[in-house]
Amino acid sequence: MSFAHAARSLVVPPRTLLPSRPSPSKPAPTPLTEGPTVLDGSRLVDMARVGATAISPDGSLACFEFSPCGKHIAFVSDRGGDKTNGTAVWITPATGPGEARLLASFPVAVGDLEWNHDSSGIVVSASVYVDEAARGASGLAAMESTAARDKALKEDESGLNAVIFKRLPIRQWDSWLTSAMPHPFFVGVVPEAKSPSGYKLTDVPAVDLLSAVPTAVPSGAFGGS
Repeated sequence: MSFAHAARSLVVPPRTLLPSRPSPSKPAPTPLTEGPTVLDGSRLVDMARVGATAISPDGSLACFEFSPCGKHIAFVSDRGGDKTNGTAVWITPATGPGEARLLASFPVAVGDLEWNHDSSGIVVSASVYVDEAARGASGLAAMESTAARDKALKEDESGLNAVIFKRLPIRQWDSWLTSAMPHPFFVGVVPEAKSPSGYKLTDVPAVDLLSAVPTAVPSGAFGGS
């Protein structure tokens, strides 16, 4: 049978016999705050991940880090500006009255705040250098070394911005990977009845829980906290 004859003999089935196409998701008829809605694929894609602080759409609720005793709330904020090197840990009474007080600031910006289960401390993440040039620096010293290197790079006027990569991977999504990796840092706190914030820092410096280990915790994109 020739190709031309086969083409003339081709029978197209009726439209009713073909599989139906799935109908696209319909937009929500009302805002999320006015009634229950179905969590379909389109809403799941647009949903933002909950971070250190998330305010509900109607502004009535927010997610913070409650202290294990439930009397205080801690959160990460940049309200201190240059005085706190970007982000720092603030604390406020859960039921008021009282303004937020600075609990802990660091040489570098921090995030991913968590309370220890017995209120003996908090854990934050901070990106610190873990390459050969940073060998020997740990805890608060690692933060100070990282801040000094970042400042030197920012103020460098040589015009040279080439980077040599000695290991893979070298890129994650739309950003280059450097030798600075997020590490968890433990900071001791103790209750302080006379303090408006209810807590104060201990005399022990911040401890890098992964000191000098070349790994990222949290692990970056889709890694959580």
